[in-house]
Amino acid sequence: SRAQTLQNATQDFITALQFAKASASSQVKPDSTLCSLGTLDGYQIIISPPNEYTIGPFCGGVLDTDSDKKTLLPTNTIFTTDDEIKLIFGTVRGHVTSDSTQGNDYTEIVLEETQSEDLTKTVRVYADGRIHVE
Repeated sequence: SRAQTLQNATQDFITALQFAKASASSQVKPDSTLCSLGTLDGYQIIISPPNEYTIGPFCGGVLDTDSDKKTLLPTNTIFTTDDEIKLIFGTVRGHVTSDSTQGNDYTEIVLEETQSEDLTKTVRVYADGRIHVE
């Protein structure tokens, strides 16, 4: 069903966020050129509308594109934002920095099933690292 597809896509996205959070807090540093030269600052997630997100280590202020992983949402599932969203789970205390908090202590990311617009899931990533779904 469409609701199940959206649920699965949201769960996969949350799993990816939790992976980034855990990798940052345990300071998992990949064996790549960029990260061997620079400090591991955390793990970055880039949400690229309409339907892609990328996760990777953030070393020396740059996303390590040799170690990142891109994921596409399932067919008919999109992020509703018009703009790219960048989040970084930092290695220090798991704090999250974001370029799109809109003045809140969280970043809101909405996934929508495009065949029925009343089907949405809202993911909030808080500055302290908490991840909530509504």
